[in-house]
Amino acid sequence: MFAPSDYRFELPPELIAQDPAAERDGSRLLHVATDGSLEDLVFPAIVELLPDAAILIANDTRVIPARVLARKATGGQVEVLFLEPEPTTPAPAGYGAWRCLAKARSALRPGQSVFAGEVELPILTERAADGSLAVGAPGDGLAFLDAHGHIPLPHYIARADAAHDRERYQTMFAREPGAVAAATAGLHMTPAIAAALAVRGITLATVTLHVGLGTFLPIRVDDVPRIACTASATRSRRRPPRWSPGAAPWSHSGPPPCGRSSLRPPVRTRSPSGRAQPSCSSIPARVTCSGSSTT
Repeated sequence: MFAPSDYRFELPPELIAQDPAAERDGSRLLHVATDGSLEDLVFPAIVELLPDAAILIANDTRVIPARVLARKATGGQVEVLFLEPEPTTPAPAGYGAWRCLAKARSALRPGQSVFAGEVELPILTERAADGSLAVGAPGDGLAFLDAHGHIPLPHYIARADAAHDRERYQTMFAREPGAVAAATAGLHMTPAIAAALAVRGITLATVTLHVGLGTFLPIRVDDVPRIACTASATRSRRRPPRWSPGAAPWSHSGPPPCGRSSLRPPVRTRSPSGRAQPSCSSIPARVTCSGSSTT
């Protein structure tokens, strides 16, 4: 199963949920047993599926309102998706450069500006090979995005974003702003489930992995192992928890494999601050991966 065609299947549009379940933990969970058998469950069943004394790793990235609807000086519409700050690119005084994707009827060029309301956003570079370009945003960009941006819902959600999406499209762990898509497996976790895991001696740790450009790029190779991840800026602010063969098994709650990350030590419980598939490629060998379905 190394060709992209091996992963194609028919998914009727009516089976794609356009709104989340009324309760976070009401989402469905598909359990794939070690013998290959399938069991259709709901997410709270994860409490009993994980082995005793496991370490469950969750992504504490927070989705930023990265989608900005702007216009050219001529009135033409432009949609800009702010991916991440790019401090190495020079920007005008009072601005910071951001790596962005932009959609416009005609190409944007350095020296042009687009406008979000009355805020001018200068175009700083030509398009790169991956289709992105650098755009200037006032200050560090986050306050601007909070005022003018929209939550970038997945392309298969056929509706405009709503006010409630700013919090509902976050996990209970979300605290580090910087993602342009949610760490979706964690969307179903609740404080009650976290408490039940703690009762079983299951440790909860967090990793910051900002979902970025890699989640939007199409697959252009015929051999899946040859897919190149986008460049990552990894920062470990604290020493990660030790792991060795024979130690507690790790479980991975679904952060995507490409992005900017930092690993934090495990904690027994966490307080809340508020549909992709998990990858196990970079996790130690004794791992249980949990994915879930929300349809």
